[in-house]
Parts: sequence; structure tokens; C-alpha cells
Amino acid sequence: MAAPDSQRLERLLRFVCAIYRTEFTEALFTAFALALDGAAIGDVEAAATAHVRSSRFFPAPCDLLRSAAEPDAELEAARAWLRVEELAKIERAPDGREIEKLDGATNWSYVASERCKTRLEDAVTLEAINLVGGWGAIKAQDGRDFRRRDFLNLHRKLTLERRAEESRSLPADEFRSALQDGGSS
Repeated sequence: MAAPDSQRLERLLRFVCAIYRTEFTEALFTAFALALDGAAIGDVEAAATAHVRSSRFFPAPCDLLRSAAEPDAELEAARAWLRVEELAKIERAPDGREIEKLDGATNWSYVASERCKTRLEDAVTLEAINLVGGWGAIKAQDGRDFRRRDFLNLHRKLTLERRAEESRSLPADEFRSALQDGGSS
């Protein structure tokens, strides 16, 4: 890490330590500097700011790396909605009936909405679809703006909940204890 970035990281870690009432040590600084080497310091600062606003627990370096690398939850929701809308269009014929294409020929019989689900592997998107009423509701024309709004809000909420669950599963307290023990030895 370059000297100016190193100084910014030290200031950042002192700030985070003050917020979480944790002692700043050289071992803590060295561990974070090594783990965050190569990451843009601006991204790390933004991730640390977001972390202290949303978590009661001291961050591990991976929290700051993951937060810096993760796209915005609202952006993810918007992208997911575009995929869902595209799938809804593909599965609908011009006259409104659902279609299935087999070897270039069109089969105008009803296609179960389960077929659409296999094209989406994102569990958060599938859960949001189910919470707004399933594929039938997504494809219905009436109330479409409300479903879009509900889908976007639910997807964003579910994404943030998933990330929070993943953060809680990390042994941040054990990491901090190990660093503090290593710093006092």
C-alpha cells in the first residue's frame, strides 16, 4: 500500500476503533493493510462508512472488501426487474397467451410458469417474485407499476438481509480477539 493510502487507512482504522471502542494496535493495522492490499482506499473508506452505519460489530477486512465490491442493492433490484420483465415478455404471445417454442415451431398451449423459474437462478429474485404474487401477478397488466415498485422494494430489502446474514456468520469477534492478543504479545 502506498504511503498516502497507508496514512488514510490508519486514520480510517483509528476512526473505526473509536466508534467500536476497540483499541488500535500495530497488529490490527498490519493485518488490515495486508488484507486490503490492492483495494482502492476510497472504496475501503466508503465501505467502512457504510459498515459503521449498519452494523453494531467491528468489521473484519473481508467486510470492507465485500462491501466495496458489492453493487448497490437498488441497482441489483433494478437489474433483476429488467430480467423478470424480459422473461415475462418471452413467455407471452402477442394475443396474451403463454407460448413455448419447440425446435422453431410455436406450441400455443399453456406453459406452466415453472418453466420461467428455471431461467432465474437468483434466489432473492425468485423470493421477491413469489412475495409480489408470483409469475401470474408479474405478467398481469393491471397494477403493473405497483408490482414493479413492490418488487424493487422487496428485492432491495431481501438483498440487504442476505448480506447482513452473511456478515453475522463471519467470525469478526474472534478475528478481533486474535489481533488484540497478537498485538499484546
